[in-house]
Amino acid sequence: MKREKYLQKIRPFMNQSIIKVLIGQRRSGKSMLLIDCKAELITHYSVDEASCIVINKELIEFDHIQTYKDLYDAVVSYTHIFVDEIQDIKEREKAIRGLQAV
Repeated sequence: MKREKYLQKIRPFMNQSIIKVLIGQRRSGKSMLLIDCKAELITHYSVDEASCIVINKELIEFDHIQTYKDLYDAVVSYTHIFVDEIQDIKEREKAIRGLQAV
C-alpha cells in the first residue's frame, strides 16, 4: 500500500542532502514508507539503485551493525542511506554526522 499522503510531505525534501527522520507509532508503516521513498528516488529522480542501501536492523543480515563505526563502514560508499530501527545502533549520531560531512 503506497502512502501517498506521507510521500507528498516528503517529496519537497527528496534528493536533498539533509537528513530525514521518520517517526511514528509501531506498526504504522514507517518501514514501507522508507521502501517507497527509495523507489521514488530511483524512478522520479533518476537515482542509481546501486547508490542506495536499505538497512533493516530487524533482519539477521544486519546484526553485525552494532556501533556507529559499523554503520559508517557499511554505508560510506552509498549516497542514499535508509536505516530502519536506527535506535538499535550505539552512538548512531557520530556516524550520521560523519556521513553528512562526506
